[in-house]
Amino acid sequence: MAQFDVFELRAEGRLVVDTQSDLVSDQLDSRLVIPLFGDSEARWPFSRLAPRLSFEGQTYVLATPLMIGMPRREIGSWRGSLADEGYTILNAIDFLLTGT
Repeated sequence: MAQFDVFELRAEGRLVVDTQSDLVSDQLDSRLVIPLFGDSEARWPFSRLAPRLSFEGQTYVLATPLMIGMPRREIGSWRGSLADEGYTILNAIDFLLTGT
């Protein structure tokens, strides 16, 4: 599991983005993930907080306000990577935590 990889959750099939640093990944049995919602499923007042990202030919909303720690066993199959959107993802997390 690498930072900004996209996985499908075992229980519900929702896509999530792994945001956890690769430096601590092997030491923990959990991952910090952010769900991806279809473009029409979620609305937040700040586009910086919940940016729209393109993945597998579709537009998703990064649901940063719903970021959650999750046991590895609940994370299912690897679907791809959003590493090219790493700056945008970290910017959304920063905005959630600091407001700047």
